[in-house]
Amino acid sequence: MNREGTAEFHGDQATLRFERRLSHSVERVWGAITDPHELEAWWGRVNVELRAGGPMRIAWLNGDVTMDATITELDPPRLLEIEGDPHGT
Repeated sequence: MNREGTAEFHGDQATLRFERRLSHSVERVWGAITDPHELEAWWGRVNVELRAGGPMRIAWLNGDVTMDATITELDPPRLLEIEGDPHGT
């Protein structure tokens, strides 16, 4: 496990992967990364349709950036994969 994460580059796009061992239950962590009310406490305002192919919109806490993304893979409560421009608009 690499603390910094890994990046794979594909032309002008990259795949970032982060793995962490956390001292919380899988269910607790899943809620923290998928429940809009919990996400708002640490990431920003989030609207999400929690399904593969579902849209996700994140408005960062500082209000400077909004990111539109798509859930590309979902396997509750183990895997949430999203695709979007991290720089937002």
